Amino acid sequence: MKIKFSLFFLFSLYLLNAQISCQLKQLIDPIDKEYFDLTIKEDYNTDKYSKLSEMYNEIDKTATNDELFYLAVSGSTFIRINAISSLIDRNDKRIVDLYRYYSKFTLIYYQKMGCVVTAQDMALSNIRGKIMNKIKYYELYKHMKTQKNWELLFSNEEIEYYEKFNVGDFKLYVKAFDEIDKKFIPERIETNDSIKEIWKDNKLQVPSL
Repeated sequence: MKIKFSLFFLFSLYLLNAQISCQLKQLIDPIDKEYFDLTIKEDYNTDKYSKLSEMYNEIDKTATNDELFYLAVSGSTFIRINAISSLIDRNDKRIVDLYRYYSKFTLIYYQKMGCVVTAQDMALSNIRGKIMNKIKYYELYKHMKTQKNWELLFSNEEIEYYEKFNVGDFKLYVKAFDEIDKKFIPERIETNDSIKEIWKDNKLQVPSL
């Protein structure tokens, strides 16, 4: 089993090197090293993770959507989480493919939320959660635009982003997620009580926006 895993890991590294530019690999390597050290030590220091996020910003600036998509499947967990966020920001339609992939091949990771380290699900927490938040913040932006001096509440970057935001696409993503859930969530209910609690009428019952 160890030999098979090692061969698979080495093959994954070979594919990663083949699919991304040398410039991008130079940005990824130090992030992976630092993330590996933090993971081994079970260190969830928020300042250290903030530093990793700053390092990742350089990847976000230079990576193509194809490179980000590849990293969202084949990178380290930290890189996958952030590559998915980048693809969501860019409204890449393949986010549905990633949701389907991580619904079938579940990936659980741990993240510090406030003072508590909690388990996160790549499909439900990272992809669905971020899509829902995008819709939520867009609706908030639309509401605040009706208020006096609303421009003071948002940065120029946020205003530019939400003025171009295609909320229709994101709502279609949620509908696609709901269909994917019908296939994969029932398989996970028996081993995941938190999912069982919100799976009703053949649909995840999440708070309305």
